[in-house]
Amino acid sequence: MPLILQRSFIRFAVAASALLMASCAPPTPAVVAGTSTPTLPLGIFWSGGGWNVERYFVADDAPPSYYCVATTGTPGNILGIMEVPGGMLAWGVSSPAITATSGGQAELAFQQGSTLPFDVAPGTAGYLVSVNPASDAGRQEKLARALRQAGSVTVTANQIGRLGRFVLTGSSAALDQLDLCAKGGG
Repeated sequence: MPLILQRSFIRFAVAASALLMASCAPPTPAVVAGTSTPTLPLGIFWSGGGWNVERYFVADDAPPSYYCVATTGTPGNILGIMEVPGGMLAWGVSSPAITATSGGQAELAFQQGSTLPFDVAPGTAGYLVSVNPASDAGRQEKLARALRQAGSVTVTANQIGRLGRFVLTGSSAALDQLDLCAKGGG
């Protein structure tokens, strides 16, 4: 994926991290004694099969924390899957059609026929983020399984309509790397 996609997705990830961190206990990364700087490498963690996985540092958390994001898509239309060290998954999508009032319900329709509804909230301009309660592990497992098994997913929001269709080729490898990234590998 071109670097421009990664940079534009940073805004999404920063907005999404606030939602993620609010819904689960802050993770504790490896930290050098006496400092607040994580010893884990930040930035691009892995790239392959049309996906990139990146690790981001959240400086505002105490103790400092991090999260990882796997992205795929095209400029202006990016699908991101986020994971924090505790294993919580969330997803987000960018689209020019998303506005500050685009919250509500969205649905992921997978090529093999399954659908998953989610509550969503707008992030920064142009981004829509799933709002997953940390206690909803069953939905997170269904999301991970569907992302691994389907050839594509179509994202539709009730207030906007269709936001995009994303090819999921390489998603199993990307999700494996996302999990490794969130667990402190690298």
